[in-house]
Amino acid sequence: TGNFKGIVGKEPYPVGRKAGEVLRQLLLRGVEKLKNLFRGNRSRSEVVATFLAVLELCKANRVEISGDSAETAEITIVKGHKRG
Repeated sequence: TGNFKGIVGKEPYPVGRKAGEVLRQLLLRGVEKLKNLFRGNRSRSEVVATFLAVLELCKANRVEISGDSAETAEITIVKGHKRG
């Protein structure tokens, strides 16, 4: 764990909490630019949590990312998501 000292503070932002925030934002808006998910992040820990949450949501097939570049990438909820 010493390798991450200084990268993530003493109280890392919970990835599960951030995943819930991302899903709520997408439920309200339908689609969101990927870069907008990082706006308002108050710490490096929250930025890391946002990134990891998006990866976890993609892995779980809850969201999809589309676009040709980081500037145009958009994230949407997968319709008809099946758990498991």
